Amino acid sequence: MGKVASGFTLAPETKKGIGSKSLSAFMEHLFNTMNKYRIIATTECDNHAAYKLLERVGFRREAHFVNNIFLKGNRAVSINMRC
Repeated sequence: MGKVASGFTLAPETKKGIGSKSLSAFMEHLFNTMNKYRIIATTECDNHAAYKLLERVGFRREAHFVNNIFLKGNRAVSINMRC
């Protein structure tokens, strides 16, 4: 089946559902066209917009990690989410 990695950036001024629609379409493609059975997302704990978006499209929080990723040269706290 293979693994798929992707990322996204949310512009603070974008609040018209574009992120939800885009991510939902991407997920549908992964599940239905590429036959993936699980999607895992990682985001910073402080990135409320990103994890709220992930929750809106069906992800659920699975793990909370401390100092496991580097962001802008510093260790960061992250949340793993699964759909």
